[in-house]
Amino acid sequence: MYRHLANFVTRWWPCVILFWLALAAGVRFAAPRWDDVTRDGDLAYLPPEMPSARGEQLLRDAFPQHRSKSQIVLVCERADGPLTSDDLSVLLDLSERLSFAEEQGLPVVDVWSPWTEVIGRKFLAADRQAALIVLLIRNEFMAVDNIRVLKQLRELLELERKSLGFPAGLRLAMTGSAAIGGDMLTAAQESIANTDIATVVLVLLILLVVYRAPALIAIPMLTIGVSVVIALGLVAALTEYCSLPRLQWLDGAPAVDWIDFKVFKTTKIFVVVILFGSGTDFCLFLIARFKEELQHGADRAQAVANSVAHVGQALMA
Repeated sequence: MYRHLANFVTRWWPCVILFWLALAAGVRFAAPRWDDVTRDGDLAYLPPEMPSARGEQLLRDAFPQHRSKSQIVLVCERADGPLTSDDLSVLLDLSERLSFAEEQGLPVVDVWSPWTEVIGRKFLAADRQAALIVLLIRNEFMAVDNIRVLKQLRELLELERKSLGFPAGLRLAMTGSAAIGGDMLTAAQESIANTDIATVVLVLLILLVVYRAPALIAIPMLTIGVSVVIALGLVAALTEYCSLPRLQWLDGAPAVDWIDFKVFKTTKIFVVVILFGSGTDFCLFLIARFKEELQHGADRAQAVANSVAHVGQALMA
């Protein structure tokens, strides 16, 4: 099998290269955008038999009007004494502006403040040095969208601090489950970005040391780049167009059902890491075998054919 593949690639290599480039371009053009079809918030898709998922279902059944899954708490605090009337005015202004947050694209389903009926007095400290505004958020606390939500809220607080008449000594801060989750995801994104840069730089340095030739560095990087584009595009397409057929029996007759293929946004990280890691190894493996064949006296075409035939099984695995 691999000998036939090797002979085909050796004979029709321009067509093989054009095929993969055309496939990458076609997948990139036809596949949906990754962020449009992937799911946000891994915890929302736990198996239904898990205790937390069962508890969530009980909560929805008992309190159908309860739409929030996490909270962001805005803290207004004064260290040198009780909150002044100006401080409370700032707090009231924030709560009124945040009551329209959903119209501004924020997933806020309700706002609780010291002026909320019945429970409002619970959001003002006994010594009156701190007060809270609680935002009930539709997202779960580890949803990637919380990064955007926190960014918009921080911009809102910064504008409030810079506004004329902002009381000196008043401090504004954020906490809550959604704020913690958003900060964790932000830190993870920064770490991943730094890791990606370090990985590419180290791979380039390793290839430069091993081969000392720009062309041999470009071949693995271009190959892996095409693989990443095709892989991400096909995975995204599976979530929207393709499903995995499953055979079921209805009234004694077979019927085809469809499995909902779900992918989380963070899956992209694993696809990139796996392809860059294994792709670099396998390119080095194949090129090393090609160089060995040249050293044994084979011409270039025969060296390519022998290399693919001998290591094809390992690469396919």
